[in-house]
Amino acid sequence: MLILGGLLAAGGLFAAVNFLLAPMINSWKKDTAQTLVLRSKLNTASAVVRGRADILSQMEAERKRLNELAPHLPLPVLGNYLLGMDEQVRRWAQAAALDIAGIVDEGAVPIDFADRLCQVYSIRVSAEGNLTALAGFLQQLEAANPMVAVSALSIAVRPDQPNRHDMRLVLDWLVWRDPENLPEYATGADNSEN
Repeated sequence: MLILGGLLAAGGLFAAVNFLLAPMINSWKKDTAQTLVLRSKLNTASAVVRGRADILSQMEAERKRLNELAPHLPLPVLGNYLLGMDEQVRRWAQAAALDIAGIVDEGAVPIDFADRLCQVYSIRVSAEGNLTALAGFLQQLEAANPMVAVSALSIAVRPDQPNRHDMRLVLDWLVWRDPENLPEYATGADNSEN
């Protein structure tokens, strides 16, 4: 009888461990792992929420920077960038005493960024003058629009007039690719949440 009681007790203990305790331990391990994953996600979300103010201040700083640069990114005049650029180049040349012989459209080249908001618009300027006038023109250009770059420059001497030169410049402007559909942050529209 004692042996039978011992066998029954051992069988009961085996059943309790395998059918009650083991599933509870497995469930506890699973719940603990899920809790750790959720706690990690919650910490990440909390960090994002805490960083919201920093993100908003960075966005505002970039918006201000873009608004400072926006006047230097020309919009087309009557659908044509060249008209506005021609006027600016002639004004800079006149201030520097550089004679403009002609301004020709060289076309636009998209910039290979993911959103491609801008493109480079090039014009070729033919001018006559001395090197002092050219230097003055370049100073005028740099002071008036830091977004214009001289991508090519050639100077040819005139044998009959050594103090005058024929000059060719290619000026590259950064312009909006689609000025009709500017993004909200480029137009200064307010996206802030209430």
